[in-house]
Amino acid sequence: MLTAIEKAANYFAERQNDNGSWTLKPEEIKHNEPLEYQKPLILTCEAIETLSLAKNPKFVPNIAKGMNYCLSQADEITQGFETLSHKIKVLRLAKTTYASKQLYECINLLIKNQSKEGFWPHFPMKTYNLTNFYVISSLKYFDCPAVLAKHKDWLLKHVATDKTGWGPTGEDSESQVSFTANAILSLLNCGENPASPIIQKARKFLESKQFSDGGWPSSKTTVADKSTTYATALVLQAFMLISENPFNKKIEDGIKFLLSMQLPNGGWPLVKGEKPTCYTTMHVVNTLAIYDFFKQNKNRLANLRNYVTSSQFAALLLANEFERSILISFDSLLKNAALTSNMLGSTADSIQRRIEIIKILSRIDMLGMAEIIDALKENPKFAHLNKRSHMTLIKNDLDYLKSLHLVFEDDNYRYFIVADILS
Repeated sequence: MLTAIEKAANYFAERQNDNGSWTLKPEEIKHNEPLEYQKPLILTCEAIETLSLAKNPKFVPNIAKGMNYCLSQADEITQGFETLSHKIKVLRLAKTTYASKQLYECINLLIKNQSKEGFWPHFPMKTYNLTNFYVISSLKYFDCPAVLAKHKDWLLKHVATDKTGWGPTGEDSESQVSFTANAILSLLNCGENPASPIIQKARKFLESKQFSDGGWPSSKTTVADKSTTYATALVLQAFMLISENPFNKKIEDGIKFLLSMQLPNGGWPLVKGEKPTCYTTMHVVNTLAIYDFFKQNKNRLANLRNYVTSSQFAALLLANEFERSILISFDSLLKNAALTSNMLGSTADSIQRRIEIIKILSRIDMLGMAEIIDALKENPKFAHLNKRSHMTLIKNDLDYLKSLHLVFEDDNYRYFIVADILS
């Protein structure tokens, strides 16, 4: 499992562009996926999420470069709700003043643009359940209970006419697999009871759609007649949270299908015989990481069942622990990379100065070199620094940190960091 995740991280690392972004090649665009999901900003966010799950310090420069690219794309109004949602999930990892400004702008834009009914608009349709899914998956981390409750009520009132699941728009006659998985996960993120009749009925619908190879189809919008890694990953995430047993045969068969679909280069295609894509690889890695966490914490899951009313609630609590573990491991990942003497320098003095520079930039938005020297001098250890005689020394420190992608410089020669590596 962990080997598969590491291979996927290598797949992303090798594809990163010089400006820190990820992009699609023309031959990778298939199956009528919505154009907004082909944007470099969304692909970059998907790559960062995957790299963070690998928990390997060697990917810190890739993550930092990717975060810097995300922060450079700051025209929030025109980005679209899907893009804002992806960006929020990445920026919440950063914990810097510089990143927080954009983070809360994105959050406020999503909250402000929720319709009175509780959904988010999607041209040319009234709404799109995939858009809603991504919005809710990002807002769930923040204190906006009224927003989540309004969307939950909307979803519960807009099942497909067949009453077994959900379609793409909320005004559908027929339930479809991927949109039903989207809706289930959104409902759970909005606080719906995982053992409720409507969710359990949707679970039975999804169970009936599993193919003999262990996978699930997506939808009539993309692929409806064969197993896809995307739909399988989402269905499995839902099943681990709404099934009595998160390790039942349907789930185990689905995990085997996903593992069998990984390509030698580490990525996952949507369907067998095709090339890998960013979004399929990201969703599969996320599913495998959750499954591995559940497997590693079987005893914890059994213990949680003693304190809740159902097995599904115990699984939800463990999933919340998984979310917290990602934040903790990400912070640890950054610290391990930043505090390695081989990275920060070869002498104690240079290491101390560079650590102090990172600490200063984590507290303050952006600083020029002279301002950094002034801030350094506030620490008694560096009170001896002089702008005239030590400018070259500090410039060397900053250039060194830039070469590691721990510090960045804008066009006005002001320095900043994109993640608080010493928090």
